Amino acid sequence: MILLLLTKYYLFINNHLISYPCPRSINAHWNTGTLSGSGVNTQVLTGILLGLHYTPDIYAAYYSVIHIYREVYFGSLYRYVHSSVASLVFTTVFIHLSRGIFHGSYSYVYSVIWIGIAVFMVLMAIAFMGYVLPWGQMSYWGATVITNLLSSVPGLVYWLGGGFYISGPTVSRYFIIHSILPVYVTGFLVFHVLYLHRLSSSSNTGYGTNNRIHFYTWLVHKDILALVSGLVVIITQVSNGIIMLAHPDNTLEVSVLFTPLHIVPE
Repeated sequence: MILLLLTKYYLFINNHLISYPCPRSINAHWNTGTLSGSGVNTQVLTGILLGLHYTPDIYAAYYSVIHIYREVYFGSLYRYVHSSVASLVFTTVFIHLSRGIFHGSYSYVYSVIWIGIAVFMVLMAIAFMGYVLPWGQMSYWGATVITNLLSSVPGLVYWLGGGFYISGPTVSRYFIIHSILPVYVTGFLVFHVLYLHRLSSSSNTGYGTNNRIHFYTWLVHKDILALVSGLVVIITQVSNGIIMLAHPDNTLEVSVLFTPLHIVPE
């Protein structure tokens, strides 16, 4: 029985990681898929560590983030990695989607494309919910603007935010949704990869090419180089305490009476 399980495990690894046929002509643009998947896994891990110390309450959320920075061992590291990798994930996902559109991959593997679009939509929802959780100035006003966009659907704002305006239940519900949706993203990614490996990758010279090579070792080194490059970017940001795409106003505590200057209506 154990031998049979080991044999099936070896065949699975061999078919999907070692002898998996890939077009010879694919270039670095195809590595963004590996970068995106690795980034999502990093987000799940650091998110779990941050969630253990976060308090989803409007009076305690901001101070729980400060607590993570100052009191939790490696808390600032988890926070910076979580914020920086979020930007990296969306950068790689945009490149990944653009590559598929440019090379016409959508015309060969319809199921893979639509699952990828579903992953992208859920990632945007997760990112929005996560942006609200630190409960800084930009978090509050960003939540106000985006939540008001949903008011065109009757009852949706009240159901999602727990009231007709941003309040205590809003943070709690956003935290729950932000914690649950990564489970769906993980499932979508599994199906995304399974469908891809069922049909094989497309290339910039077309899908129906017979000029293929094994994934290992010919293409593994490209993925490793891409992962190392992404790691260097993240380490550079984290070691200097930089979150490149964050706004400094979000380090301020929420004030419902003061609107950030760059979004004040003219």
